[in-house]
Amino acid sequence: MGADKKTGLKLSNSWEILNRELKASTHKRNLRKNVKKATKRVGQVAEKEMKNTIMSGDYHKNSSLTIALKHSRQPLVDTGGMKDSVTFRAINDYSVFVGILKSNAAFKNAVTVHGYNSKGATIKVTDAMRRLFSVLEDAYHGRILPNQLQGRAAELWKKHQGPWNALSPSTTQIKLRPRPFVKKPVAKKTLRTEIKRLWAESLNENYRQVAKRVNRGNK
Repeated sequence: MGADKKTGLKLSNSWEILNRELKASTHKRNLRKNVKKATKRVGQVAEKEMKNTIMSGDYHKNSSLTIALKHSRQPLVDTGGMKDSVTFRAINDYSVFVGILKSNAAFKNAVTVHGYNSKGATIKVTDAMRRLFSVLEDAYHGRILPNQLQGRAAELWKKHQGPWNALSPSTTQIKLRPRPFVKKPVAKKTLRTEIKRLWAESLNENYRQVAKRVNRGNK
């Protein structure tokens, strides 16, 4: 009888040997080891894909103010902190978490605005926000000196010296559009296919190891 192309298994009349090998604790340990290795590899592949998705820039465009403050038109990317926060953790031998951990400072923003099913976020304009934009407008038009700015106003001025405009009385909320950097890679057929391939290969590797032992028993 010829050998199986994927596993290299050859069988004559040694079903007893195969049955013994599949029931052996060694087989179970090797199976777990191979699947665990594949799960880790799945995490690595998915993490890389998620980071690439963040860097792709294929999202709703930034507002003009965001672009001015970041000095970049690329959505989701400023200091690189969010991308660098993406990681993976094995939950068990058969499943893996990929994303931003709850313990990370970027978690709340990532989930609220860019989470898997997020529709973005809406920020209510407060009196403090109105005062902030008003004082920045005053600094831009020379009504106050920039060195008189304090706190958040000073931070924003350092990043962007204008133009600044006070918020209109009709502006009662600020909308943040969702940029689902988790959902997009998960939906990719290429990633899902690669994940299936990795786990399938871990099973094939395990049976290749069984085949070697069975074939030795056939000799």
